Amino acid sequence: MKLAAGMPAPPFELPDQNGKVQRLEHFRGRKLVLFFYPIDDTPGCTRESCDFRDHHTEFLDAGYTVLGVSPQDAESHQAFADKFSLPFPLLADVDMKAADDYGVRADVIELFEDQPILIKRSTFVIDEAGRIKEALYGVLAQGDTSKDCAKTSSRQRRTMKKLNRNDVAPDFELQDGDGKTWKLADLKGQRTILYFYPADDTPGCTTQACDFRDSQHELIDAGYQVLGVSPQDADSHQNFASKYSLSFPLLVDTDHRVAEAYGAWGEKINYGKKYEGIIRSTFVIGADGRLEKAMYNVRAKGHVAKLKSELLSA
Repeated sequence: MKLAAGMPAPPFELPDQNGKVQRLEHFRGRKLVLFFYPIDDTPGCTRESCDFRDHHTEFLDAGYTVLGVSPQDAESHQAFADKFSLPFPLLADVDMKAADDYGVRADVIELFEDQPILIKRSTFVIDEAGRIKEALYGVLAQGDTSKDCAKTSSRQRRTMKKLNRNDVAPDFELQDGDGKTWKLADLKGQRTILYFYPADDTPGCTTQACDFRDSQHELIDAGYQVLGVSPQDADSHQNFASKYSLSFPLLVDTDHRVAEAYGAWGEKINYGKKYEGIIRSTFVIGADGRLEKAMYNVRAKGHVAKLKSELLSA
């Protein structure tokens, strides 16, 4: 049965490429774009996924979370996401239950290079109450993504403005790995070191985090609160902190809105590929809420020692 606008979205519980289980109920109160595609790393599915990737910031700005779904397993999804720097979860619907619930199983099975095409390419826009806002069946691999979903194609991509010394620090309210909420407003009257890093438990980010850990007592004695920020979720932060005995909070900025506000999100190039991600950056916020330092594209190794030297000798 095909779904239509106004109908409740069928619940799902599926693992993504990182093994995290994603459930529809987790997204209540948020808008969702759920797109079903036939096969990882095939021409049409790659075009569609890369269209979603290239418009991802616009979807986030409009309040939408993007999820892709296909019958391949998590390992296949991970290879596909890594190859094309896809920034959103790809859900493994191996038993096709979600496909059946959303009415997207193919009526006639065709082959692509000996692989069965089991899915009718389809996209669903789900509102905050968990109801279907739009149900788009048989969409084209190229063009429909930006045209129909959430009506965001006409918006210009924003260039993230970099901040400077004496600028007012953008406000934030984020949870740490333990679920505690941190607000900039609550830190007024003390000095804060807010640093943005790309990913938990990667070589450079581990070096930087351990350097902050090893300098923590000196920075506290000098009146500084250290906060790390990255797009990974609370479980990832908690595992990272536990593994390396990190003694300061790691804040969850999944939709990278705070990173964008601080100009720490933007275009990067890695092995010739352009993609958007965290720009390793550090900000020192004064007791008055203004920036004392705004440092972009810092190096992971040696950065904390240099920063500490400047702060403690001031």
